[in-house]
Amino acid sequence: VVMGQQLNLNVHNPDRYALQLGNEVLGGNGFASRLMVDIRVKHGYSYGANSLLRIGRARSRFYVSYGSDPDKVKAVDELVLKNLNQLRETPVNADELLNAKQALVRSIPLEVSGVDNIARMLLSWSKMGEPLNQPMVAARQYLNLTAGQVQAVFKRSIRPRHLVQVVEGPRPKQH
Repeated sequence: VVMGQQLNLNVHNPDRYALQLGNEVLGGNGFASRLMVDIRVKHGYSYGANSLLRIGRARSRFYVSYGSDPDKVKAVDELVLKNLNQLRETPVNADELLNAKQALVRSIPLEVSGVDNIARMLLSWSKMGEPLNQPMVAARQYLNLTAGQVQAVFKRSIRPRHLVQVVEGPRPKQH
């Protein structure tokens, strides 16, 4: 199952960093993410659930994806919406925020490890009109963000009831 939404936000919008940080809390940080804990660990509805943010030059896209049995789709959808609404209505706690910041900052060296990755990222930043020290810009932004800023950008940008959904496989009985 993939749920998605187009966002009115581009690569030059400073809100992107708060959105990326919130996405890390929601579903970008593997087993430490809210979606994995709620959907897989607590309820056992899925082997995995994650969220993804694709920041573009003109617009961006936000996705939530998971795999489940057809009879679990409705229950998982409700958990996804509950978690999205919590990010919109309540600031993330200090531990989640710190964990997400650390995960994003730690991932930066991996993006630019090796000659091929360095070349690919330099070309990408150049093409998008970003500075060539983009990893350092991002790291500073992540480290300075507050839980309130993450909440505010989720409230402005993410509309849980407007997500488009694609279900692949047998038709869910309830949906």
